[in-house]
Amino acid sequence: GDHHTLLWQQTEMSAEIIAESDTIFSRRLGTLRSVDDAIGDIYAYIRDELQELDNTYFIYTADHGFHDGQWAMSFSKMLPYDTDVRIPFFIHGPDIKQGAVSNIF
Repeated sequence: GDHHTLLWQQTEMSAEIIAESDTIFSRRLGTLRSVDDAIGDIYAYIRDELQELDNTYFIYTADHGFHDGQWAMSFSKMLPYDTDVRIPFFIHGPDIKQGAVSNIF
């Protein structure tokens, strides 16, 4: 097929694995929300208390995470596809245009 061997040999996820994947996804989302809240607090502090937002860069990155049921794969990240090898990287700050995209890497 057009896909990596690990993908086309994958069997359907059982109801038990689907439920476990949903639980893990929900927990990860809760963690992400707490990080988002913390970043919001830091942003507000720099803007309101320090009044240095115009002199501050925020740089966000992360690992690429894990499959949570995509392609019937659970709890892994090992395929040669963009979703497995690319990571998010965002910059916000002075002289960074909103929505700007760079593909230098």
